[in-house]
Amino acid sequence: MVKKSITKIKEAENKAEKTVAEAEKAVTNDVVAEKRKWEKELERIKEAEEVNLVKKLEVAKREATSLKKERESEISGKISAVEDKAKTNVDKAVQLLVDKMLAV
Repeated sequence: MVKKSITKIKEAENKAEKTVAEAEKAVTNDVVAEKRKWEKELERIKEAEEVNLVKKLEVAKREATSLKKERESEISGKISAVEDKAKTNVDKAVQLLVDKMLAV
């Protein structure tokens, strides 16, 4: 009877150890699954940030191109104004020279 009790206790211990091992394995599997889930979520966030940065870069490029064209147009206008003024001054100088030559 004592042997049966000892055997039953050992069986119960073995069963308990097996149950604990299964529980530990289940917890480990849950932890691994949760870790993978969060790693995938982190990867999605990184991809979204990259897409967002690319979009911001494209917007910045368009704005820079627009500003460049604006500035080129402004500079071109100023160059034209200076050229016109120079031409007018040359025309006036030629006219004065002609007037002086005719006056002599």
